[in-house]
Amino acid sequence: MGKLSLDTFLDTFLFSCYNNRTPWDAPAQNKDPDADGSCKDGTDNGGAAAVITTGSARNPIELEVLKRKGAKYTCSYDEEKNAMNLALDWTLEHNRSSDTIICSDSLSLITSIENRQSNLREIIDKLQQLKGRTIIQWVSSHSNIPGNELADKYAKEIAQDGEPPVTPLSYNAARALIKGEIRDQAPSHPTISKTYEHLSFKEDRKIGSRRDAALLAQLRSGHCKELAAYRHRIDNSKDEKCPKCQFEAETQQHWISCPATILKRQRIFEDENLSLGVMTKQPELVLAYAKETFHQ
Repeated sequence: MGKLSLDTFLDTFLFSCYNNRTPWDAPAQNKDPDADGSCKDGTDNGGAAAVITTGSARNPIELEVLKRKGAKYTCSYDEEKNAMNLALDWTLEHNRSSDTIICSDSLSLITSIENRQSNLREIIDKLQQLKGRTIIQWVSSHSNIPGNELADKYAKEIAQDGEPPVTPLSYNAARALIKGEIRDQAPSHPTISKTYEHLSFKEDRKIGSRRDAALLAQLRSGHCKELAAYRHRIDNSKDEKCPKCQFEAETQQHWISCPATILKRQRIFEDENLSLGVMTKQPELVLAYAKETFHQ
């Protein structure tokens, strides 16, 4: 096969199978690169490696190792790009016309190639120059896939070897550094600290609508107009007592422990004794509880 156009290349290049089988089941005897990048804590002292192997993918024969020392300040994505470039440079240098499989554990990089990201111009240009059929195969990291484990090993070795080169700081590396260094301090207010003690972005991402997310944030802060105590704070003519039990002010804590809604808590949470931490531990259930206890 000759040089592919960009459109043809992107339509035919990115496969997750090889002749309807994964590469691990194919009797490949060609020389194929495994590429991997590494950096400490995802932000500094990077390294990239590509391992050229032949034979069975389950029992590869290591032929050549390519390494590149990464920058002092970097990120995993940039080092994965470096590893891909190493693999492509080797493939181009050896003028491969037979089938080649390039394996990478970076799904974000492979997806970016497929989406023609502008910051991958160098990689896409090299891919256009390839001859033969080349398959980019995603593999799961740290899953005992031999070639990937070798690439990871050599990437870590070069990352720890010597002084890093002085290179301009990339946008991706700067973003990773900022994300790693700048963190919100733990809340000092006793009520808020209890409310947010189980904060999980994974759980919060399950909230399906902006309206629900806004209600949840208001409940967590206590600044929610559905709570009688808050309505009293902004208008002291309003009664602060709980409209359901009339026992005491309807604060966050009272709302999740009101004696008039015990049965609802038992049904929704399977527990009638809740702490403020439930606001972040079980946000979906908190919203379900809110929808059944407000506006009544």
